[in-house]
Amino acid sequence: PQLGAAVVHIPTRTTIYIDATGCEETRTIMRAELVAIHTALTRFADHPWVGIFTDSLSSLHAIRLHHHIPGLSVAPHYHHHTTLLQSISHQLEARRENGYSTSLRKIRAHTQVRGNDLADTAAKLAVTDYDKLPPHQTLRVDIGAIAPRPPFWVMYTSKPAMPTPALATGPRNSTLRPPRWTIPE
Repeated sequence: PQLGAAVVHIPTRTTIYIDATGCEETRTIMRAELVAIHTALTRFADHPWVGIFTDSLSSLHAIRLHHHIPGLSVAPHYHHHTTLLQSISHQLEARRENGYSTSLRKIRAHTQVRGNDLADTAAKLAVTDYDKLPPHQTLRVDIGAIAPRPPFWVMYTSKPAMPTPALATGPRNSTLRPPRWTIPE
C-alpha cells in the first residue's frame, strides 16, 4: 500500500489496518482520513452510539458539506472524493433513520491523545508492514479510489505543437494555433 489508515477501538482493543491507496488525484491524506471514518461507520453500523474522533478538520468539513447540502456533488461543486463522501453521508443518514446517534469530533493532532497516536502508528504500519499483519485485521477499501471525472473537465487529446516565433513577419503570419481540446464522455 502507498496510503495507510487505521481504526482503533480502545474499549475492545481492536485495530483495523487499512490499505487506503487511491489512484491519481485520490491518493491523498484526506482520502486516508475519510476511509478510516467510512470503515468505522461500517464496522460499528449496528452500535446505537458511535463516536469517531479524527485530527482531520478538512475531512469533517467535507462530510458536513456533503451531508447537509443536497446535490453538492454535482458541478460546479465537484470534489474528487465525492463517491466516498456520498457513502459516508448515506451511512450517517441510515444511522439517523434507525434512531442511532453518531458523533464526529475533531481532536488535536500530535498532542499525545492515546487513540489518535495509536491510529497514526497503525496507519504507518498499514503502509510499511501490511503483508505481515494478521489478515483478520487488514482491509483494503476501494470505494472512491478512482475519482469520477465530471463532464465539465477538459483534457488535452495531444500536446499542441510549439509555435514558431514570428520575427519580422508580424502576428498575421505567425503559426500560433490553439491546442486541440476534447470533453470526455
